[in-house]
Amino acid sequence: MSGLKKGALGFLSIYPIAYMFVAGGFITYTIVRTRQGSEIERTFESIFESGLFFLVFPLHFLAIFGAIGLVMYYIYRVIKIDELEGRDMILWCVFLFMFSFLTLPAYWYLYIWRDDDGDGRS
Repeated sequence: MSGLKKGALGFLSIYPIAYMFVAGGFITYTIVRTRQGSEIERTFESIFESGLFFLVFPLHFLAIFGAIGLVMYYIYRVIKIDELEGRDMILWCVFLFMFSFLTLPAYWYLYIWRDDDGDGRS
């Protein structure tokens, strides 16, 4: 796998974690704006008018579907790598499925970034 593809997978692996902070900031901003205004409806109308909602909404779906796609791809790679056997393969599959936001970057670093041959082995 070329360095550009490895870097792109690394960015996509870290994107869901970074997006959690963006979404949290957007929610915090919405709550603060709601509490400052005298009318809640006016605040939500201003969020739609400012275009923030239309920026965050597509990013949200991109994060969701991107994370699902990466989990499926990484589980496929775990099953295809000959180096992982038995318990290690099962553990990686369970961790990637259950704790994907945390294990996607770890798996990327251990088995994709450090892979020199390009055959899936580290």
